[in-house]
Amino acid sequence: MRCGVTFGLFCLLCQPMYGQDASQRYEQYQAEAELMNAPCMVCFDATLVETFEKTDQIAMSRMIGRRVVGSKGEVRVDVRVTRNDVASENESIQFEHFIRYSAKEYKKAVGLFGSGLTIFDLDKKVEEDGLQPIAPPGFNNPFLVAIGGDRYLTGFANQGFVRNLAIERLDNALSTKPKAASVKLFTFSKEIPWAPVTVRFANNPKKYDKVVPIGNNRFKYDESHLPNWADLKKPENYIKDWHLLTTIAAEWVAMGDVGAVPSRVVSQTNSNREAKRKVDFEVHYFGYGFDPKPTEKLLDRRRFNESNIQEDFPIESILEQAELAKKQTQNRSAKNWKGR
Repeated sequence: MRCGVTFGLFCLLCQPMYGQDASQRYEQYQAEAELMNAPCMVCFDATLVETFEKTDQIAMSRMIGRRVVGSKGEVRVDVRVTRNDVASENESIQFEHFIRYSAKEYKKAVGLFGSGLTIFDLDKKVEEDGLQPIAPPGFNNPFLVAIGGDRYLTGFANQGFVRNLAIERLDNALSTKPKAASVKLFTFSKEIPWAPVTVRFANNPKKYDKVVPIGNNRFKYDESHLPNWADLKKPENYIKDWHLLTTIAAEWVAMGDVGAVPSRVVSQTNSNREAKRKVDFEVHYFGYGFDPKPTEKLLDRRRFNESNIQEDFPIESILEQAELAKKQTQNRSAKNWKGR
């Protein structure tokens, strides 16, 4: 088993056997995820649909690209992002290229479809601001996306694993937070005991009952009135009326001696109660490779220029692979459904 990280999970209930089982599965999941932090590459094809009920606005994005990890922990992402506003029928296509060599060394290139790339050296800005830059879609480990959904496909370069956990039965929930404010409910694959196939994230509506001002236009939620997880005798009764924010489903495929890896992740999120925003998300992962040789060329600092970037990112070939990968996923899903 590869090295994993433990977040000090504790059991809520009276059956420690289940709690230990949940902790062990989660630890192994994180250990297996280290596969994608070693030298490797994978392609992805993601679709995001945002619906705003108040304005009847629908925005669609397609993000297709490749993630590469080097032998020293470097991460490179090349992605083509297509954005559509359904109402206005406007479409824009942008290419984003991003490399993290270390905590202080980043390079970025951006360009619109049909135009040249603009190269950015982010090192000085990182040193002045002390913040990591926002990474493009696809930067994060696919294993993280399988339990976090769309917001883990995008986001900051230092996203960690989720910190709240529950497993299969609500009365065997686990959490790292003492207060009963939110929980993730996991179910795992029968064939791959450590691989989650569904994840549901719910929060306690009472969390928002007490708001504490902390300055002009700033506030925080006061969770002091919420009960401690450890004090709940029947958590399944306590959380039955919670607000379900996100539902995630993941499909896994065996990669020979390597093990199981995510092949498809779908999620739906209902958030932002004021705007009534809903997000539907789907990503296919394909083209996995674990030979470190090709990554050396793609992480060569001398090649991060306009002509070499375009040469090193064969988008048309990746688009063809994406269509083939989707058909293979559909065939696997149909076969599994017939076998039930």
